[in-house]
Amino acid sequence: MPSPDPDGEAIRDIYDALAEDYNLLLPHLSDLIESYSVIVELIPHEHDDRFRVIDIGIGPGLLSEMIADTFPNAHITGVDISLQMLECAKRRLERFRPRVELLQADVTQSIPGGPYHVAVSANALVYRNMRLADCYKRIRSKLVPGGVFLNSTLIAAENPEIEDAITRSISSRRAALDPNLVKRLQEKGSRVSTFGDNSLAAAYRCEEHLEFFNKSSFDSAAMIWRHRSQALFFAAAGTSQIHA
Repeated sequence: MPSPDPDGEAIRDIYDALAEDYNLLLPHLSDLIESYSVIVELIPHEHDDRFRVIDIGIGPGLLSEMIADTFPNAHITGVDISLQMLECAKRRLERFRPRVELLQADVTQSIPGGPYHVAVSANALVYRNMRLADCYKRIRSKLVPGGVFLNSTLIAAENPEIEDAITRSISSRRAALDPNLVKRLQEKGSRVSTFGDNSLAAAYRCEEHLEFFNKSSFDSAAMIWRHRSQALFFAAAGTSQIHA
């Protein structure tokens, strides 16, 4: 059994504190929500297919809700390090029981269950203290031959000019939100919140993500969608079973 990870415990505590406010914020994150729709469109299954999905860092559960609505026979396992986030997801996804299960897990240490046909994640695998190369290897090992991984994540800007433009855009969108909500998010989670001053600087670059996919035995991977700092990667597992 993996030993406790101090970084993981710190992130868990932050997201526990953020959960209810993040649930209120989520509908306003237009780039992220748009990427959810693209993820659902790209899942390589028919409407009535039976298949297993893992949602890594399920948060309040909106992405899993969209998947469950679109694919009525899909079984979804949602994992999150935060029990409070899982409580938010439980309320949202109650109507889909028993084909949705929720588990607490630190995916930087281990990934429960499997094998899965589809893995999805949205802004859970972003920052440099999360050891993404190891996370991608664990995810690959949990996919069936022919499985896919769709990861929507923040990426670092290619140069300071682009980063400045993105930061200005984020600031303008922030101005339209409830200032009390923004203040609470900043106070509780500046280390990991998308409103933290260093969030983009702490994110991986596109080419780093692609390198991690390659080293994790995915047959192919590409960034297939991007808007500002939000990017969506599609990785195919190929036909062989890989063990962690």
